[in-house]
Amino acid sequence: MAPLIEHDRLHGAALLPTLSTFLSNDGNWKATAFDLGVHRQTLVYRLKLVEQLTGLKPTATQGIARFWIALQAGKNTGLLAL
Repeated sequence: MAPLIEHDRLHGAALLPTLSTFLSNDGNWKATAFDLGVHRQTLVYRLKLVEQLTGLKPTATQGIARFWIALQAGKNTGLLAL
């Protein structure tokens, strides 16, 4: 999560909330774009950037599992407020 947190902090971006919303919507692109108020292509760009920064594909089973566990751990410990 550190690369995403750092990127968001430095660039005023929203990669972590984007990832969290995507996973909360069970990978539904249309619902996620709607919830975030962005165009679907913006969502595609953001998730590709998540992959570039972390080396994990947020649309693949392994990436989904790892990101979901990390987000839950961060929320449960109070380290992430999403």
